[in-house]
Amino acid sequence: MISNNKLLAALPRSDYLRLLPKLEPVTLRQNELIYECGKPIRYALFPEHGIISLQTTLDGRQTIEVASVSETGFLGVPLALGAKIHSEHALVQIEGSGFRMKADAFLSEFHRGTEFQSAVLNYTRFLLQAISRSATCNYFHQLNARLAWLFLRMHAEVGAKEFSMTHKIMSCALGAARSEIAKTAANFRRAGLIDYNRNSVRVLDRRGLEAEACPCYWLKKRECERYLGKKK
Repeated sequence: MISNNKLLAALPRSDYLRLLPKLEPVTLRQNELIYECGKPIRYALFPEHGIISLQTTLDGRQTIEVASVSETGFLGVPLALGAKIHSEHALVQIEGSGFRMKADAFLSEFHRGTEFQSAVLNYTRFLLQAISRSATCNYFHQLNARLAWLFLRMHAEVGAKEFSMTHKIMSCALGAARSEIAKTAANFRRAGLIDYNRNSVRVLDRRGLEAEACPCYWLKKRECERYLGKKK
């Protein structure tokens, strides 16, 4: 069976079959802390479904998302760069499933210099580009444009019109106060773009959200298409 994880699925069959015995199925439960900043990296994780938020904490209080990982890639990029300690927290944002591989097995496969190494490095470049894009967007663009982008991203990555999302998650993802998030989301609801309650959001008008979203939405969409195209 071919994995739903895009990185694994794009590997040559011989590489994938060699990796398969080293991949352990895991369930990703919402709000589960699977990586903790400052702790040793014990596994690389390849999501098949769900979304994982990479977060950093300022002054031990304020938490902000620096990137998210879904079935397009994997958790464990620092391993490929020679690190042994997690530099961020990794929290399950949308529940799902995936596979994990022990760090030593990951490094052994990575250093073979096969297509797996190329895929890992390609995703590493894509993730670093996404982190840079997110930082720039959060600094320069208005909240309504960034929130529209967030809803569109979640809609695309989850593959459903309705997905689990709270004001706390939105605040962490965008670095904005929950009160401002609530006002902006309420404006979107009044405009008929979304419906939402305390725990979930339903997209009603995707084109309307696209009109509200900042240019980063389209740039990130093209970057993702190029990344996935290189893996075919």
